Amino acid sequence: MRRGTDCKSAYYCSTQLLESGAWVNRCVSDFAQGHSCQTDCQCMSGHCVDGVCCNSDCAGLCRGCNMAGNVGVCSFHIADLDKECGNYLCDGNGHCRTSCSNVPCDANACKSSAFCDGTDHCHADLAAGSPCVSGCMCSSNVCNVVFCQ
Repeated sequence: MRRGTDCKSAYYCSTQLLESGAWVNRCVSDFAQGHSCQTDCQCMSGHCVDGVCCNSDCAGLCRGCNMAGNVGVCSFHIADLDKECGNYLCDGNGHCRTSCSNVPCDANACKSSAFCDGTDHCHADLAAGSPCVSGCMCSSNVCNVVFCQ
């Protein structure tokens, strides 16, 4: 798929397989905001983000264009959701949280595969055999006396 000079404005060139087995290039109408897509050139807006045509490039952390109820509109991820913030979660305002409470295993700032160390930092869960004081510190969720199982 490409935007080319062969297709008029608001169309993109798509290579398609015919029933005969032959490949042809066809001009296909650009998709509207919220329609599923694979590349920017398929969208009227010029932005294919998170698999849908989006109103903007939606650049930055904790943002997406495929949020329920707002598909096609760049929106902040809801609080406590994220794939982009390392061991932390999104704050719901387009930013990654940067600290957690001083309570070990605070689940409100660290993502599910991380734990709050009690000194205001989220760390990745520990592997089996690592020292622990609580199961939430371990990738297995089991702390057997003082070591992760």
